[in-house]
This record gives sequence, C-alpha cells and structure tokens, in this order.
Amino acid sequence: MILAARDKPILTSMKIIRRLLIKKLIYRQQCIAEMQEMLVPMAKKIIGILKQQARGYQASFRADDKFQLSGFLCVHRVTAIIKKSLPIKNFVHEAYTKEMYVLAYGKLIAHISGIRQ
Repeated sequence: MILAARDKPILTSMKIIRRLLIKKLIYRQQCIAEMQEMLVPMAKKIIGILKQQARGYQASFRADDKFQLSGFLCVHRVTAIIKKSLPIKNFVHEAYTKEMYVLAYGKLIAHISGIRQ
C-alpha cells in the first residue's frame, strides 16, 4: 500500500500515507465497536486453528496434576487445556485481550487541516 506512494513527490506521498493511516484507524475503531468477546480477533483465529490441530494429540499429567503455561499457546498446551475442560481464554496473555486492543487503537488521531484550510 505504501509502495504506491514511493514514486510520488514528498507531499503527495505524505497525503497518500495519511489517508492509508486514517483508513486503518477507522477500521480498528470499527473492530473495537463490534468486538463482543474478551480476546482480539487474531487470537480467536489462532486458537481455533490450534483446537483443530489438537484433535490428534493426547495429554497426560503427572501425579500432582499441575502444569504451567506462559506466552502464547501451542498445540500441546491447547490439548492439555481441553483435556482438563478449562477455558482457553484464561491461558492467553493479556496482550491479546480487548482491553489492550482498546489501549492500542482506541484513540483516534485528530484531523489535521490541510494547507488550504
């Protein structure tokens, strides 16, 4: 997208990039408004893929029945979580929650007037 602005004069390039950024910010605002769940859309998509992959795995636990998870989930971790009938969203890092998404993309950049305005 930004490549289209690369061959243009600097002011034209800046206008193109500004429009692209505004479109992206508006899209993020719409995503926030439509978001119903605790996790961001990309995290839900990845968890869905991992759940499908986890169908072929079996989980076994030690006698103390404890396990520790950190970072983002992998197939083996998802398999263990599913076997224990625990909610997967409790094991996803807070960076993938709606709260963090709102902090990152919630504030719009104020409109900047052009030269003629």
